Amino acid sequence: FKRIGEKFGGFDLAYIPIGAYKPREFMSPIHCAPKDSVRVFQDIKAKRAIGMHWGTWVLTLEPVMDPPKMLAEECKKLGIPDSAFNVCGLGETVFV
Repeated sequence: FKRIGEKFGGFDLAYIPIGAYKPREFMSPIHCAPKDSVRVFQDIKAKRAIGMHWGTWVLTLEPVMDPPKMLAEECKKLGIPDSAFNVCGLGETVFV
């Protein structure tokens, strides 16, 4: 993702997966945990991101509503404002 950011970076909007990540030893090659998603956000130099791929089905071991909470915690740790990377509520319309 860092190479993508270097070559094409500065994306206005990115949809980045945040869910279906446990157990990590099995899922990490194919799914992003929120911590990974924040790194992707930074690496691609996105101005705004919306987390996706969570809350629809129970696919893995994490509680289905945990990914948005974990995303908010990871963003807070790194000083990324809520307005830069967050999720839509179920059925919510977001204007960008």
